[in-house]
Amino acid sequence: MQTWKAWLEDPPCEATVLAEALSQRADGLVASLQKGSLDEIGDVDLVVAGSSFLDRYYVGFHMVLSRVPNRIANISRISGASSGADAPFDMLLMGEFDALRKFLTFGVLGERFNYVYYAGVTDQSYFFAAAHWMVEKYAAKLDRLSDRLWVWMNCKGHCESSWLFNAPCNTSTELHRFHESHCAELAYRATGSVHPPVDVDDEHRQCTDGGVGKVFADGLHAQITMSPTKALNPLKAAIAYTSSEYADGIKMGQDAAIEFLQKQAVSPGWGGKPPVEFCPRGAPCRDPEML
Repeated sequence: MQTWKAWLEDPPCEATVLAEALSQRADGLVASLQKGSLDEIGDVDLVVAGSSFLDRYYVGFHMVLSRVPNRIANISRISGASSGADAPFDMLLMGEFDALRKFLTFGVLGERFNYVYYAGVTDQSYFFAAAHWMVEKYAAKLDRLSDRLWVWMNCKGHCESSWLFNAPCNTSTELHRFHESHCAELAYRATGSVHPPVDVDDEHRQCTDGGVGKVFADGLHAQITMSPTKALNPLKAAIAYTSSEYADGIKMGQDAAIEFLQKQAVSPGWGGKPPVEFCPRGAPCRDPEML
């Protein structure tokens, strides 16, 4: 744990070098695009399903979309749950490069310590330590997430009345205001933890992981829904990762974003289903799925 905390402040050189290479790769891919031949989506919302450490696929996809001209694709809002909320949280708050180094640093930790690699999902202490460090270090910038990131959690007390009619009860509720650092940290913890539930604020009580997340219902923008577990082997979400494994997932996400920009579709992935779907503005959109 002491190594992890020290590396959060001063990432190992392996993580920095790899982050630089991935950034340069994204630059090169976008530079090679024939932008005049691409459809112009404009403002678009991203909706990301939870996927444990397979969020690496989303990270690569985001890196490409954030580099194209706004008329082609301008990321307006992001909706996610579990790691599908955590990775966007990191990238929006820390900035792409620092977030990349954080992700890859955990991979270096997994290479050095077998326990971290095999128990990286079940041992939440590393996750909680990083959440506390990040929210404290970037407290002055937290409000940049407000109304840009929607974090979905399962919280107690949001649908008891429907039980009276024996109707399906969905306890999912979103948080999209992040100006208060303590609440932001608790929400971040909730997205990665099933037990114990946490009280985020007066409205969000006894909250845990929100699962796959939800699309925006207001129809303001086109939406791209993403299910990393349809792109990468979901069994790999049960353990942590090495820095090279995380980098490989980022590259897959980058390549998928290039394919999407050229075709507005992405080829089926590991499970035989497309991991990315496009929903035009005003059309009914489906929530992402795990598989």
